[in-house]
Amino acid sequence: MKFSSKLFLIFSFLSSSFAFVQDSDGLEEVTVTAQRQEQSLQSVPLAVSSLDTDDLAARQIEEAKDLQMFIPGLRFGGNIGEGSGSFEIRGMTNGATSGTSDPGVAVHINDMAVGVVDVASGGIYDMQRVEVIRGPAGTLYGRNAIGGSINFITAKADTSGFYGSSKVDLGDYGRFGTESVFNVPLDDSVALRVATYTLRQDPLIENIYSQGQDIDNRNQSAYRLTLTFDASDNTTVNVIHSASLEDSTRNVSAGSWCDRDPSLVVGCTQVAPENQKFEIANPMSTFVENLLVAQGVLDFTPITDMSGAPQQFWQVNLRGTPMYTVDEYLTQVLIDHDISDELFLSVAASRKDRDFNRREAWESPELDTLRFLDSPATPNGLGTMSDTFNPACSVESYTAGWFGGCILDTVNNPVGAFGYMSEQITDSVEMKLVSSFDGAHNFLFGMNYYKNVSDTNTDVVASGLDALTKAPAAALVGAQLNALGIQLYAPHFRTANIDTIESSAVFGEYYYQANDDVKITFGLRYTDDFKEALPSNPFINVFGYQKGFMTDVLAGMLTGGQVPSAAAWEALFCPPGGAFCPAGIPGREGLSGPGEAYKAAGFDTTLETSKFTGRFVVDYFINSDSMMYVSLSKGFKGGGINPGFDPAAFAGVPTGFPDADVWNVEIGFKNEFPDQGIRFNVSAYASQVENFHIGKIINRTTINEGIDVDITGLEAELLVVPPEVPGLSFNASISLTNSSIADGEKALDVINRDLQLSGGGAEWHLMKDEQSETYIVKKTALAAMWQTYLQEVTTFGAATTPADGIAALNPTLDGLGLVTAVFFNPIEHHGDRTFGEPTPVSYFNPFTGAMPADGHLPSLGNRLRNNADFDPLRVLAQLHGFDLVAGTDISEGLETDLSGNSLYHPESQISLGLGYLQDVGEIKINYRLDYYIQGQRYNRVYNLASDYLEGWDELGAQITVSDSDDSWFVQFYGQNITDNESIYYRNLESTAVGNYQRIMARERARYGVRAGWNF
Repeated sequence: MKFSSKLFLIFSFLSSSFAFVQDSDGLEEVTVTAQRQEQSLQSVPLAVSSLDTDDLAARQIEEAKDLQMFIPGLRFGGNIGEGSGSFEIRGMTNGATSGTSDPGVAVHINDMAVGVVDVASGGIYDMQRVEVIRGPAGTLYGRNAIGGSINFITAKADTSGFYGSSKVDLGDYGRFGTESVFNVPLDDSVALRVATYTLRQDPLIENIYSQGQDIDNRNQSAYRLTLTFDASDNTTVNVIHSASLEDSTRNVSAGSWCDRDPSLVVGCTQVAPENQKFEIANPMSTFVENLLVAQGVLDFTPITDMSGAPQQFWQVNLRGTPMYTVDEYLTQVLIDHDISDELFLSVAASRKDRDFNRREAWESPELDTLRFLDSPATPNGLGTMSDTFNPACSVESYTAGWFGGCILDTVNNPVGAFGYMSEQITDSVEMKLVSSFDGAHNFLFGMNYYKNVSDTNTDVVASGLDALTKAPAAALVGAQLNALGIQLYAPHFRTANIDTIESSAVFGEYYYQANDDVKITFGLRYTDDFKEALPSNPFINVFGYQKGFMTDVLAGMLTGGQVPSAAAWEALFCPPGGAFCPAGIPGREGLSGPGEAYKAAGFDTTLETSKFTGRFVVDYFINSDSMMYVSLSKGFKGGGINPGFDPAAFAGVPTGFPDADVWNVEIGFKNEFPDQGIRFNVSAYASQVENFHIGKIINRTTINEGIDVDITGLEAELLVVPPEVPGLSFNASISLTNSSIADGEKALDVINRDLQLSGGGAEWHLMKDEQSETYIVKKTALAAMWQTYLQEVTTFGAATTPADGIAALNPTLDGLGLVTAVFFNPIEHHGDRTFGEPTPVSYFNPFTGAMPADGHLPSLGNRLRNNADFDPLRVLAQLHGFDLVAGTDISEGLETDLSGNSLYHPESQISLGLGYLQDVGEIKINYRLDYYIQGQRYNRVYNLASDYLEGWDELGAQITVSDSDDSWFVQFYGQNITDNESIYYRNLESTAVGNYQRIMARERARYGVRAGWNF
């Protein structure tokens, strides 16, 4: 059902008083367990926020990502891959991408660490409260709580009697949601609580493909069963089992930005956000297109019709349909026991099973006009796209992909799809003992164990990859190398990882009550971490030698007689599981197992860390209503092992990244003035972080590293419930955050390897290789090599050039073969780049007389990156006297100076809530208005103007009518009623797909009605 009553809703608020849901005439005490024991919010010397079940409903917090609009310093960021999302508190988050990386903010359910949970899409329902600790919480909440922690505390069953509630939600886009709770006493000591949640919603994103269907629907369900057993007056046992399920066409992103660049090296011009466009990357800029041109599958086509490109958010042009499935189950056993009046013991165990599967859709033929030619690889202009997502298509048995007969689609254009599959099992066990003696000394002591095992696969399939494996490689590697059987294998990319995180810890705190007003807390935690990553890349589209091509003569020539025959060559280079024969092709009898490639290269696939963390706090009650505290705390976030890559092909890329350590000093004031109905809490902090984790994409794999950074900030929360105006309430919060990366910190920016976007790099030239990865070459070296190319091709190899020296290194090649292998597609040349401006390009085509402009050099250069024994570009450079020391004339890039740059956090966050509870006899009318402002921020640490994210705001409103006993209610609501584009995450895609930016945003405006019953 569609609601268009925006004006009516706003008018209702303007003509009425405004109020927060508040039945009492004053402040109510808030109980929290932020220090792992029940305490009053105002007496806890921590920056902590708590939202109970009424707060969650009143503020329309339906998913975990809604929390950022009400908790100062908290921000939610997306995760393109695994769909789980991630939190940031006070600028601290997880910037690393790895199955062994830890989050910067610990997520707990009922005090138990649960690892990756469905916080991006799962609904929040039947919660007792949600607590958010801001600042390092490593002493009590573990190694990965350097930013803070979020604890979701579910409602428990009780034996007081049978009761329950039911709620329905009807709204825009065919939204139909339900929530139900039933509390059922089974006898005087046992009760069962059943809570359910469902959501059905029509697609939010319009698919403009004429033969497509709209996408991004919701089909979710969840339930939670809680069995509570009062075993005795002193012992309570809770057994909880919950499930979160989804089978939707969720698209994750709401759109993409690209200002098409004339150059295939760039793909999309880097521009400021206000100049972004809804265009498509240069068609020659993505991974396979230039290889396909070299092999006669495509024409070189730098310009295509872009009229099919979506021109707004929430719009796509897709042929396929996205797939998004989640099956998550959590079982917990919680035992609380009062040993005595002064000692409390709790023991808990938890297991979570999570299966996640996401596959993107692929572009329609109406998006772009680039088409396959009629070629041996694409007969009649049609190509296949391999299927690896079907359970019947097994990589291990070589049935995945077109080699195994698994075809996802048959298309006439280059298209691709990304898939992510993950299976995780997370176990945790914890024991803690808490004292409450009357004297000056008390303590908390605990031990816990945590283990997470994840099996993940990341696949990229593309019609162009299929075509490459079918096309002869002679056009790319030259006739001589092609004679050896060198080909491209196989038809898709897969990065597979089996990752294990195992952690055990002992922690404790000592509390000394120096006098009635002063208390001292000293906490210490010892954590022992073990991590193992077993990556494998069974299909990488590698160059390999096919059996049957080698001859006795060639074998002896290539090895100087050391390998005298073709049979000996194949026995040496093509053993079962060998590295040189392509996987899935007859002749190779096995795949290397998880981690074997790392181990064979001498890399350690494990990481062990032991750390002490802790805190020291002094809190002082100025009077009965005001308290101040000062704290010093230390936390750490464990390092990890980088995602899988071929260590032989990409030598020098680190396999691991270090621990992140943080020191934090904080001062806070907590004030409550009951007579005035005011609660006001404020805190200021300064954090020093060593090895803050960041990631960068290299060769389609994210590599992680650490940088040092300083963070400072201020946070405040205010609640006003004036007794003189019963029902009136106002709440507000604000956070101000500033970060500065330490002087001297540098990192390689993959879109600014030549530093020309920031005004440098005048002597370097940016190029792309055969795998669409960029690198830089000294202009003097490249100019010399290009002149050699011209001499060789214009004389058909008769000229004497430095390239002729290849014969002494490889008798199967001559100078002409070498230069044509390097400059396999010499059509495009380009000049220096300037930020915000299209790259200047010119073209080389001797058949039409087109020649490159002065100062322009080739855009493409072949490095054969997956053949560790032969880099034709570097060999050619060395024959000219360049790059004799690796990196002097050919480099992966120049590092960007990060000194003083900001992290990803917004500069400010403001939340305001206002309303009024109107009692009109048998009926109550509750009005509420919520307004949130998130300030500007940068999306990357390089802080280019294109990294800048403008701030956004969101307005929510509701009017609730209920009876005086709260036995029923009807609520009219609006969310994001100004329909702002609230972009909370922007992902810069890799060079191999043209550096376009994928946008993740909060949902568009939605209006609806909710109705519920309590019984």
